[in-house]
Amino acid sequence: MKESALKCDVSWNAQIADSAVCEPVSIFTEKEMPYIVHEIRKPLQNILSVLNLLELKRPNDPLLNRYLMILYDELQREDDFLADILDYFCHKHTDLNKVFCNLDIILQQVIELLRSKAILLRVQFQEEYAPGLPPVFLDKNKTKQVLVNLLVNALEAFEETPKTDALITIRAYLEGNNLIITISDNANGMLPDVLNRCLNPFFTTKSGGTGLGLPFCSDVIARHNGCLTIDSILYRGTTAKIAFPLS
Repeated sequence: MKESALKCDVSWNAQIADSAVCEPVSIFTEKEMPYIVHEIRKPLQNILSVLNLLELKRPNDPLLNRYLMILYDELQREDDFLADILDYFCHKHTDLNKVFCNLDIILQQVIELLRSKAILLRVQFQEEYAPGLPPVFLDKNKTKQVLVNLLVNALEAFEETPKTDALITIRAYLEGNNLIITISDNANGMLPDVLNRCLNPFFTTKSGGTGLGLPFCSDVIARHNGCLTIDSILYRGTTAKIAFPLS
């Protein structure tokens, strides 16, 4: 750890977080959670349907219309949140559809998918792939979703603090018996407390966020017998590192 009069570079690792940070405790098992969420969503969606019907009626009272719109927006937000929870817990009990894939090709597809967002934020992508990377046995769709999530996180790091030299570097290389992917940004990095908790389900610093994005990524990689780590240096940026075993 180095300190200077101008800045303090603080490097932490999310996998060796302070043990004092508490994990949320659920009274339900992972198999019970989807059923519970589904039961909550049923009446909620019925209420949303009724509000839609009321919207078609368009009462003459402007104040009532305003309250109905607020009610609808809030209920819709909760329904979206419950949908994210349902997706998070359901995917754990869905078998992986593994095939041999070239990760560098998947990365290029994901980058092209997010190219327009990067242009809007004036962020440059820099790709560095080692030659001759072997294919990896994995679930292509879930892995693609993980890479999209991680790249979107990196892009969103520049939304509140735009930079003229905004850069995201994507690397793929071999390290021992693992194929490594790193996604690094040169944004402002995370505060230590945020980094320590970023892999915890439901922890988020984003307005309207569910806090399930990184836990989903971590869980998918773990189901491939791999590992996801997040490192961040305050004022210098954040790196997500994925290790996929080759055997």
